[in-house]
Amino acid sequence: MCQKHQEQSLITQPPQHGHQHEEPDQWAGKEYLSDPEILKLAQMSYDFIIQSITSAGIDDEVYRKWDILEIGCGPGVVTKHLLPTFHTVHSIDTSPSMLTHLTTYLPPNTYPNLSFSLHTLSPDSGRLFAERVPLKSPIAEDPDRQLPSPRPRFDLAVVNWVLHHVDDVQSFMAGAVGLLKDGGWLVITEMGRRDGGHMIDDKSTEQGSFNAPDHYRSAYTSQRLVDLFESHGLIDVHADMTQDFPAFRPASAPPLKEGEERKMIPALIVRGRKGI
Repeated sequence: MCQKHQEQSLITQPPQHGHQHEEPDQWAGKEYLSDPEILKLAQMSYDFIIQSITSAGIDDEVYRKWDILEIGCGPGVVTKHLLPTFHTVHSIDTSPSMLTHLTTYLPPNTYPNLSFSLHTLSPDSGRLFAERVPLKSPIAEDPDRQLPSPRPRFDLAVVNWVLHHVDDVQSFMAGAVGLLKDGGWLVITEMGRRDGGHMIDDKSTEQGSFNAPDHYRSAYTSQRLVDLFESHGLIDVHADMTQDFPAFRPASAPPLKEGEERKMIPALIVRGRKGI
């Protein structure tokens, strides 16, 4: 039976950032790695993931054996926390800059359970991974390197502060669900919207894209994100909402106007399971 949603306080200051990108590549991995606020808050994104799966009744003896997919990994600030916890981590992003910085930040010879691909999720993602089609896996020494995914399906897919930058949400969700094993879990952390709170509304580029720094979709209500999960066939869907925290602003964002304050928003963490 699906649990619709339950709002509760978890952690008061989660990160807000996202990295699911397409060309042109406007994202600067180096900027993310040098931002102390992002590095500090990456731990909290990891905490949300663990809290979500353990509250679903899954203990660490089970999830430590999992092969997971990290969607929109950026330069690896959350990846670094995932690697010691799970059996393997396959990270994907559509920003070459982000993936190149990932390999510098997390050298493959130091993290043998890490693999990564340059990939935009779509309904075809499941076929590409299952047929082991070579995908770009850039490193500084070989930006055109191609490798197939190490596996066709995953026990868990995690998406941290990415969905608000995605232009085609339906294709994104179809791709994410298509890469789960039967019974596998999807956990998404996003900007939340509660009644009476600050409003985060659509802010697209002049071309109508949300895939750029300081551009984003409107924040999600619990019900809206739960409905999205269920529309893609996920079951046992559950949502948690944190207390409000100051919304993250990238270094490239214009300075606040005189008297303007950073908006206060909650984090919204939603999980769902692929039926067997």
